[in-house]
Amino acid sequence: VQIFIEPPDSEALKDRLVGRGTDDPEAIERRLRVAEQELAAAGEFQYRVCNDRLDEAVARLVEIVTGAVHSDS
Repeated sequence: VQIFIEPPDSEALKDRLVGRGTDDPEAIERRLRVAEQELAAAGEFQYRVCNDRLDEAVARLVEIVTGAVHSDS
């Protein structure tokens, strides 16, 4: 099962990276450029989960994974 976990939008991603306080501004900009490339490949995945609200994203992941496990049995 291929699952692409994506941020709600690029601004949310930037806010999260800045909010962590672990990277300098150059590293954040570099990570955002890489994220653009990664987001462009999202359509190649079997499932996409938007990580907007953690509890909902986790529930969706569990739903996908348990469904995949049951379908393989």
